[in-house]
Amino acid sequence: MDSSPLMDSSKVKWLHRRYKTMVKYFNIAVILFTLFSIQLFAKLPEKPKDFLFTQDYAKIIDNKTFREIAQIQKVEFEKNKTPIIVVTINQMKDYVSPPYSIESFTADLFNSWGIGSQEVNTGILFVISVQDRKARIELGEDWGHVWNSYSQEIMDNKIIPNFKLNDYNTGIIEGVKALALMSAAGAYGVPPVKSRLEKFKDFKTRLISENPLAKRYGANHLNIAFWVGLALLIGSFFVDPPLKKKLMIAGLLLIAIVLFLYVVAFIITLFSRGRGFGSAGGFGGGSSGGGGASGGW
Repeated sequence: MDSSPLMDSSKVKWLHRRYKTMVKYFNIAVILFTLFSIQLFAKLPEKPKDFLFTQDYAKIIDNKTFREIAQIQKVEFEKNKTPIIVVTINQMKDYVSPPYSIESFTADLFNSWGIGSQEVNTGILFVISVQDRKARIELGEDWGHVWNSYSQEIMDNKIIPNFKLNDYNTGIIEGVKALALMSAAGAYGVPPVKSRLEKFKDFKTRLISENPLAKRYGANHLNIAFWVGLALLIGSFFVDPPLKKKLMIAGLLLIAIVLFLYVVAFIITLFSRGRGFGSAGGFGGGSSGGGGASGGW
């Protein structure tokens, strides 16, 4: 008679332990379901029905740039069988649930659209996510990883500096032009070697993009200020002495300010490199091969 309360108590404890175990496994199941649901219900942009190589969902490409890109894409596809696909979106969360990286998004889009072909798997996908301030170059499987460094150079020197100035059209066209050089060399070719002039141009572009004045007022203002200063300096040699000194001082001061801003930008650049490097890779059944480059601005 005295043992029944004890038996009831031990049964309650056993039921309580079973309940806690069930709750724990239920919570795990909910977490796993949520994680899988993110992928299950992810709706990437559909494969273009018009098969155009440029899909400007974010509406940032002007008509002139669109036509220029189309000409490059046509030449490279007909000559080298390399589709260079350009896609702009407003933000990744319009299509997939966070967390989602630009590398995962671009690789999944590449494979979903089947960029390139199984026979010639050299497709190139260039994605710009405007509000996420992220961009990605994704390469087809035949490119391997040999072209990763070159892709990163394109991202760092041709694309991102212009995007930092909100000049998306220049960044896109410069990026596509550089990708066309890749296409011309071929997946089993050698990455193009830049001339000193090209390196200087890239260096100048990167410096301007890091310059606070250029970001606020536009890159051309720095160039204008430099040439105005130089004009004042040269003009000082052709005027009377009272005005000569004033023009010379004004010209030297303007040139000095521009050069100072370049030096400041150079120092900033030295401490702000390595914006991201990742890997991940047309319409004919191609697939991503894990190569490419990423960048942010």
